[in-house]
Amino acid sequence: MQKIWSFFNLQNFNDLILGCSIEELKTGIREGTFSDEEVLAAFQLKALRVNEQINALTAMLDTTATVRALDQNQDSKMGLLGIPVSLKENIHLAGGISTAGLLWRSDVVAKQDAAIVDVLKDLGAVPFCRTNLSQATSSMGSSNPIFGLTHHPTHKDLHRTPGGSSCGEAALIASGGSPLGIGLYMSISPNM
Repeated sequence: MQKIWSFFNLQNFNDLILGCSIEELKTGIREGTFSDEEVLAAFQLKALRVNEQINALTAMLDTTATVRALDQNQDSKMGLLGIPVSLKENIHLAGGISTAGLLWRSDVVAKQDAAIVDVLKDLGAVPFCRTNLSQATSSMGSSNPIFGLTHHPTHKDLHRTPGGSSCGEAALIASGGSPLGIGLYMSISPNM
């Protein structure tokens, strides 16, 4: 019985976290209502669950070093302290591959983080996953030959997509799998 009660308490706690705005998450972390690890775990689990239907994720990231650095520096002036953030797949992460949905880029390793990643980390954000994009980020479609098609999160018709090159970001955030996401546009690409 205790295991069942613990499961329901955990689920209610995760639901509480997932229902918070970014401001509420920041306040909750700062005041100790929940830890940055609890917030991260809630969004990691939610992202993995919704991904089964929408195919928005291209990778889950190892967050160990970032969380460890936050534990060492709990500066309340960090504007995004402990907030999980999803990143569009073409945003460079040191040691990672950013294909932009192009097969010929599948072995190109980034030497350093993109400037936006450095800024996010400096603000205390925790990059936790990467999201799908249209091929070469140049299509209104939501697919590429490496990661496939991202589905629209609110339509049951599997042929409907979020549209635009940041399709994975739009679908993941709309599904509640990330409180904050970064998608970069090179031209007009509104998500539909």
